[in-house]
Amino acid sequence: MKYGDTYALEGVTLDVPKGDFLAIMGPNGAGKSTLLKTILGLAPLVRGSVRVFGKDPYKQRSEIAKKIGYVPQRENVNDEVPLRAIDVVMMGLIEGMRPQREEALMDKALKALEEVGLVDVAYKTYRELSGGQKQRVLIARAIVSKPELLLLDEPFSALDAQSSRTVARLLKKYNDEGTTIILVTHDITPIANDVKRVALLNKKLIAVGEPLKIFTKENLLKTYGVEVPVLVQGRLCIPLIGDQHGR
Repeated sequence: MKYGDTYALEGVTLDVPKGDFLAIMGPNGAGKSTLLKTILGLAPLVRGSVRVFGKDPYKQRSEIAKKIGYVPQRENVNDEVPLRAIDVVMMGLIEGMRPQREEALMDKALKALEEVGLVDVAYKTYRELSGGQKQRVLIARAIVSKPELLLLDEPFSALDAQSSRTVARLLKKYNDEGTTIILVTHDITPIANDVKRVALLNKKLIAVGEPLKIFTKENLLKTYGVEVPVLVQGRLCIPLIGDQHGR
């Protein structure tokens, strides 16, 4: 994908094995969201190739989409349409699946809402919900079909500490059960105990691997253009980044 004469991503080669829990980190404008959209076949591909489950998402998107749950960074749900939270979650069961009775769809949607701690707002309209509640509804929509691959773009951005812990525990549960997770985040803290690998990205792939090995002074400087302090406690390795722009 290009913006004028500038490539959003350049020469990124990345293999994600089944069962991985990969966090993608980098400054604003680094191409993190574009990378997720490329995996989905949604961002124009200027050159190179992409394979998801061995298929081309640009040519076989309908076959791949049913295996993927996606939480975008921003989702515009029309507030003029009085959709309930449960209706939004059920959208994750409609595309690419066999026809099911509405009762069965609602039961699955309620279970997904329960997993994100929101079963009590199932019948409230989406527009009534707080920003954090809306984010958790979108996560419920992504997991309701029990996907093989979860793609999440800044899933913790609108959540308070308690909701972040709820979502982090849920992601670990799904990953432990075999779901592959690729997650874009500025703050790795909620999943610091659980993430298996981190990819540092700034248009180019700077480094990828276990957090303790790649959160080095040199790699973080290449990624963010500034020195980034790192908190290390045993197996935990957390760069104190915040929301930063690259140079």
